[in-house]
Amino acid sequence: MLSNQKGQSTIEYLMLLSVIFVMVLGVLRSELFVDLMGQDGMLADYYQKRFEGSYRFAGPFYESTGVGYNGTNHPTYQNEGKTNFFVGTDPYDN
Repeated sequence: MLSNQKGQSTIEYLMLLSVIFVMVLGVLRSELFVDLMGQDGMLADYYQKRFEGSYRFAGPFYESTGVGYNGTNHPTYQNEGKTNFFVGTDPYDN
């Protein structure tokens, strides 16, 4: 055994980090994690529908149905006499 133990704690931390890294990779590559959080996972699908609907209907947490707009009911165009569309007060100059 060496009498000089300089650098031992550095080596121990590097080994600990490598073990943690391998464990994280194992979790991230697991089938359960990919099915839940992957690009086509359940969470990604859920939030994609919510964000698409919120963007499309200009309001928070509208869920997109994935069907085309048919013009019969748009929740933010006219809702209790209020509209979310911005228009100029004066006509545009040609």
